[in-house]
Amino acid sequence: SVYGVAAAAESRGVLVTNPGVWHPSLPASKRRGRTVRSASDAPARVHWTSDLAPRHALDWIVSPQAALATAIRCMGAEHASAAIDSVLHEGVLTRRSVDAVLASLPNGATALVDRFTGTPESGVESLFIRRMSEAGFHIASQFQLAGFGRFDGIIDGCVLFEIDGRSFHSGSDEFFADRDRTLVGQAFGVPIVRPSARHVLEDWPTTLAAVARTVADAKIVRRHRGLPPIGG
Repeated sequence: SVYGVAAAAESRGVLVTNPGVWHPSLPASKRRGRTVRSASDAPARVHWTSDLAPRHALDWIVSPQAALATAIRCMGAEHASAAIDSVLHEGVLTRRSVDAVLASLPNGATALVDRFTGTPESGVESLFIRRMSEAGFHIASQFQLAGFGRFDGIIDGCVLFEIDGRSFHSGSDEFFADRDRTLVGQAFGVPIVRPSARHVLEDWPTTLAAVARTVADAKIVRRHRGLPPIGG
């Protein structure tokens, strides 16, 4: 992960239009061939703050602790939880460091940690899981199906899900691995839903309706066949 720092406040009229940059000291293994993109086309909003961990800062780049703290203060709860998941999954911070960041923030920040924290492997997956949970579904994240493959999760013990992000599924190996998992689920009689990042981010009502219908139908089939929910 990369944490860019701007040098002036928005109120002073300074607009940063391209903050996505790799620091030259970052190991190549951390870059993993990925590109750095701005979150949106909108100009960056600049913040002044003292660094929570100055020893971990890199000249013009703040420490991961300071970046996470600023992100949490600026974002809504679901996106803040996704940021926490990302820094844990990418190994940017340990759980102890994340807890220290949350403890430094106003009351209520610790509520961002829940039973899913650290399990989703992407920000969009984090949003999907928590939105489905808030809608009343039981979600088991990172679900292993009988040793035949690990899925992003399973809903109500009857529908598997995989969240497709194009940037992480662009190679042929990833493409066929995804399809292999789909076939495994179908071989076990377990339907799979595969919403894309765009569906989750831009058309959640339709996504939720489609998943809810798939889950309802899957429950009918399992009851008809006398099958219990998968995983308990």
